[in-house]
Amino acid sequence: STLQPGTRVPAWCTANGRMLLASLPPAQLDAYLERVQPEQITEHTIASKERLALEIARARAQGYALVDQELELGLRTLSVPLRNFRNEVVAAMNISVHAGRMPPGEMVERCLPALIKMQVACRLALESLPALPEQAQHALHDPVDVLCRVSERELRRAQAQFSRRERAA
Repeated sequence: STLQPGTRVPAWCTANGRMLLASLPPAQLDAYLERVQPEQITEHTIASKERLALEIARARAQGYALVDQELELGLRTLSVPLRNFRNEVVAAMNISVHAGRMPPGEMVERCLPALIKMQVACRLALESLPALPEQAQHALHDPVDVLCRVSERELRRAQAQFSRRERAA
């Protein structure tokens, strides 16, 4: 099957889902793991709660999640968290490849830097916004909501700023 935008999938077998689960406070994650019933969707799907908890802990420690053919055979996905201005994880962003085209280690080596650049670019775009009244700041929870409000000129300016910082580093 092919995933389409808006398709709802279980958090426990997707890279974005694992990244979001990794950001939960321990009590909320424990409650989730207590009630979830992971199913064997493919031969690669982690269906053990204990192993799932280990993979979520790994994602939290690494700052990224890699899921290899657990939702769909041939689908390998790498994900990083996106944070709001309060440094809370509110979304995740991913890159997917066909498993036959790139082994997991190569995917991390080649794709993670690009994901991190985009993660930083999103952060810079958020930081480049003019100061908002406190009421508006509390209403903005999702970096995507904020980015939608940023004009193309502001995004280009943030991207140029990021490029200058990257060259200086």
